[in-house]
Amino acid sequence: MKSSLSFVLALILTSCSIPPTSWKIPVLELLQQKNIRAVYLVSEIGLLPSNELKDSPEIKVVHTIRDFEKAASQKRVALWIDKDALQLVDPVWLHQEPQKYYPISVLGYNEPSYVFGEQLSGFGVQGQGSDGTSMNIETGYSVWMLKEDGNIFMHGYSCEPTAEGLKLVTYSLLDGKAWKRCP
Repeated sequence: MKSSLSFVLALILTSCSIPPTSWKIPVLELLQQKNIRAVYLVSEIGLLPSNELKDSPEIKVVHTIRDFEKAASQKRVALWIDKDALQLVDPVWLHQEPQKYYPISVLGYNEPSYVFGEQLSGFGVQGQGSDGTSMNIETGYSVWMLKEDGNIFMHGYSCEPTAEGLKLVTYSLLDGKAWKRCP
């Protein structure tokens, strides 16, 4: 009887001191979410090499618009969109607060007029051919940010997109600075 009572008491004490596994997942997600500085939307395989992303835990890679919007709603982050995932994006959502004040980078096109004038709508930018001229669209990336004072940052980068380069440009914008040359 005494050993049964000891066993039951030991079982109760150990079950109270170890939190269930289900408790650990939200805590881990909260800690990871706290450190995120960029959310990268890709349809399948993005332009950024997986080893660069693996070395950057502050970049959250997502494959659905739902996950993209959810991650961006947690805190102020840079929004990175792979050119092959543009069809997933809801431009109306991009223009709503708070994300309308986040830096938006589209990887794969160096010409911001093309990206924010033709590929994504509502940015008030004239796209290719709207004024009778053509643009030289090359690999690179384009960045847009509406600042809270109403000023707009828009710039195209004609260099190969890298995680380090995008972090330098978009994190600088998150910190209130502009970076206008290829890193």
